[in-house]
Amino acid sequence: MKKQPFHIDVTEEILDDLQERLARTRWADEPAGAGWSYGMNPDYLRRLVEYWRQDYDWRTQALWAKGYPETAPFVKAPEAYVAFLRSAIVELGKSAGL
Repeated sequence: MKKQPFHIDVTEEILDDLQERLARTRWADEPAGAGWSYGMNPDYLRRLVEYWRQDYDWRTQALWAKGYPETAPFVKAPEAYVAFLRSAIVELGKSAGL
């Protein structure tokens, strides 16, 4: 895999936009007693989105991700970057066959 520049820049504008979009989420009605039988449980998803809006520290996570090397092998998908970084704990990499 080719190494490419790895840079994360999460501006306040991006975080504000995310908060606004999460707040505007339009929820589908859940069929009575569906639970997880039709896919993602709507009640669980509502609680998860509420956690993202109220409690999750997006800024801390962005700073954590910035702590990785400036270059790392990664796969580019439309609007998403996935970085593959080896664990600092050797045993974890060995158990995964890496």
